[in-house]
Amino acid sequence: VEDLHDLRMAGGTTLLADHVLESGETLLVVDPAADERVDFSRLTSHRVENLLCVPLMTRERRLGVLLVVNSPADPPFPVEARSAMPTLAGVASQALENSILLGEAVQMKIAQKIQQSLLPDDPPRRAGFELAGWSKACDATGGDYYDFVELDEHRIGIMIGDVSGHGLGAALFMLTARAFLRSLLATIDGIDQVFARANDMLEADMESEQFMTCFLGLLDTSKREIVYTSAGHDAPFLYRPSIDEFLDLDSTSFPLGIMAGAEFPTTEPIPLEDGDVLVLGTDGIWEAMNPQDEEYGRERLCALVRSVSTLPGSGIIGAIRSGVLEFCAGRPQRDDWTICVVKVAGEDGIVEQE
Repeated sequence: VEDLHDLRMAGGTTLLADHVLESGETLLVVDPAADERVDFSRLTSHRVENLLCVPLMTRERRLGVLLVVNSPADPPFPVEARSAMPTLAGVASQALENSILLGEAVQMKIAQKIQQSLLPDDPPRRAGFELAGWSKACDATGGDYYDFVELDEHRIGIMIGDVSGHGLGAALFMLTARAFLRSLLATIDGIDQVFARANDMLEADMESEQFMTCFLGLLDTSKREIVYTSAGHDAPFLYRPSIDEFLDLDSTSFPLGIMAGAEFPTTEPIPLEDGDVLVLGTDGIWEAMNPQDEEYGRERLCALVRSVSTLPGSGIIGAIRSGVLEFCAGRPQRDDWTICVVKVAGEDGIVEQE
């Protein structure tokens, strides 16, 4: 059987099966000695007296070939047998594709459930603060990620990331990155070192074209401040109602997984005031398009945040979600959508839900 797998076209460089799949045409050989199209010199354990090779393919993909050798008929492969081959190949191709699609659907459903289960459904609650988030994948699974990690009674790690691409491959990368980041955040002091270690691990394990932008903030609710490092992620912004201004927070380095040994410096502590709204998002939010090919844009997002800044964090998230969906007016997503909010209330207590 191995010999038959190695059957090649004349010249010995192209496999017979590859030729048939590429051309999409059935190949019939009734007299190997006289047929100069196929090279039979590599065969050592099989004597081929005749063969028929039929492509198995659908509109979506090339699946393989149906190879029949040594027909006992005289002449080999009579017309009625050859005429039945396209039907047989079509049925076989569709059955193979259905099996592949079913397997992919099962894998996607499992990945979707796993991914959704890992998003925080009950963010940490601390006096004077409310954290909230929302994510909607472009496909069944996505490459966006957000997380809240309680480190102690005062410190909370806040992460949001965006893996290049979307779909199952991006989701698997995201799941790997999440595992690295959560583990490192719990065991290593210094969020700069968390990113440095995660970066090296991702760079070693992932394909060269994959990378992840990510923001990691360390919120200290007792000091009412946040420090962060940002690996090439779109700048978050902080709305400060006391001065009615948005304070942009810059990225501090480039994405994770690109270059081993990269450094990810942290910012100086940023003090937080009553009423502040820290908004973290992925570019799918402000690049969302409406039917008129207009982008939602960061300015529109800022205007919305300003108008609902007195709501608790969950209310601000709800307003953003509704605003983006209403703006898109049914136009399909082009990218994953993810948004997180940290709302600073007064020191008297936690923000009440509305």
